[in-house]
Amino acid sequence: MKVLILIDNFLNKNGAENSIIRIINNLSSEITFYLSPLEYNIDLVKTCYIKKFFPLVPYSLFSKNLIKNVFYLYKVVRKNKIDIIMSFYEGSDFIAFLLKSLLRNKIKTISNRRDLGYRLKKQHHIMYKFISSKFDYIVCVSKEVRKLNIKKYKIPSNKIGVIYNGIDIENFEKAYKKSKRFYLDTINIGTCTSFRKVKRIDLMLIAIEKLTKKHNNILFHLVGKEDEISKEEIIKLADQLNIKNKIIIWGWQNNVTNALKNFDIYLNASESEGLSNAILEAMAAYLPIIATNVGGNKEVVSHGKNGFLFPVGNLPKMIHYLENLSTNKVLRRKMGEKSRELIEEKFTQENMINNYKKLFETIL
Repeated sequence: MKVLILIDNFLNKNGAENSIIRIINNLSSEITFYLSPLEYNIDLVKTCYIKKFFPLVPYSLFSKNLIKNVFYLYKVVRKNKIDIIMSFYEGSDFIAFLLKSLLRNKIKTISNRRDLGYRLKKQHHIMYKFISSKFDYIVCVSKEVRKLNIKKYKIPSNKIGVIYNGIDIENFEKAYKKSKRFYLDTINIGTCTSFRKVKRIDLMLIAIEKLTKKHNNILFHLVGKEDEISKEEIIKLADQLNIKNKIIIWGWQNNVTNALKNFDIYLNASESEGLSNAILEAMAAYLPIIATNVGGNKEVVSHGKNGFLFPVGNLPKMIHYLENLSTNKVLRRKMGEKSRELIEEKFTQENMINNYKKLFETIL
């Protein structure tokens, strides 16, 4: 079996990229994989056990580069006798659709939907309404993402399913045990996220400001890379809130366990989530979770058991749950243990890999 994976960006070891690397490296002895990204980090590409690498050029709809990419891949597919094309994100989904049309449906296609579409523009939604039903199967990262796609794009329920992201527990545990804890005499609230507006870092900082008025031993740890928001903007807001000395900015971490080992509580304030890999990693690190009740968050956080869920933008609720956990060490430990239990039951790498393997075999 030969599988060509298309993805818009293969730059950092984020959710989709991380899943792709694990799929390829765990199934490469049984399946031959090829990788074709629109943008890429060559060092990240080298971590994959791929047969061949076919980089594309960024394009806009109906541009010369789009036509160039499609005909280049058309030759690749025919020459290498590819059986399945699996695509991630809108640019790659559109190319996969065009290839299937050119090949007169003689190839199987799988689309992966990773979020609730907060980044998509009007033209993307129009495109998905037209092309979604043409895929042989659509994989969603959570039940909420599946529900949205069925409703929005009229996808038959038998052609769309859920495969959860998974944690490589063995390797995660090894890294976690080697990591060191430096912040010992404080209650450490942390989050791991790209610095985007939808992640509501501003709201988290306001919550920390309110908490520190009552509890002086609070620190807030921010792990991630700059995107729509710069590090300087975050520091400026923290300064305005008079909590600059309460904020620890770790930046991007290749080994996130270094940061997670120093957290007592994991916080997510995002307005939109498909299924957060960062939350899964926090759960694997025995942390209680406080998160918004959107998307896949509701499928990984069991309210009152391994954490708390609150409505998007509800600052009083967020602060209430933060204070609850900050002042109750026994509850933090109990919820953290439940988090790890849920990872081992439902969100393992083994489950994810086995589900993709079954899908590849079934679709052919």
